[in-house]
Amino acid sequence: MIALSAVCTHLGCIVQWVKEQQHFLCPCHGGQFATDGTVLGGPPPRPLAKIPVTVTGGNITIG
Repeated sequence: MIALSAVCTHLGCIVQWVKEQQHFLCPCHGGQFATDGTVLGGPPPRPLAKIPVTVTGGNITIG
């Protein structure tokens, strides 16, 4: 299980999930990211940041 930051690594816009294409899209400059955060296309220089996730006793903690 992973959690990803929704902040695009290009200029900091918030990415949106595109269900039909199964990837994240930055509405500002068209950056595209895979479900694991890797860059699929556009200007982003780096993948989306991964955020630590722990599951303890049925509770999910992100960050």
